[in-house]
Amino acid sequence: FTLAVDRRFKREGQQDADFIGCVAFGKGAEIVDKYLDKGTKIVLEGRIQTGNYTKTDGTKVYTTEIVMEDMRSMAQV
Repeated sequence: FTLAVDRRFKREGQQDADFIGCVAFGKGAEIVDKYLDKGTKIVLEGRIQTGNYTKTDGTKVYTTEIVMEDMRSMAQV
């Protein structure tokens, strides 16, 4: 899933949010699938994972994502 993180401060012409790829496994993935909808505010804990791959045209792509370890609804914070 993709997590949108609002920017508190932005310069003119900059985007309002950053979009960060996240992955969840097992029970965490089930909870994300069942309870999260677009716009749901959450607190996410996890580790950053980087990787890379080469596309069929030879272009190298670098990835960064968060591997979810824990998540809470903002209503629980």
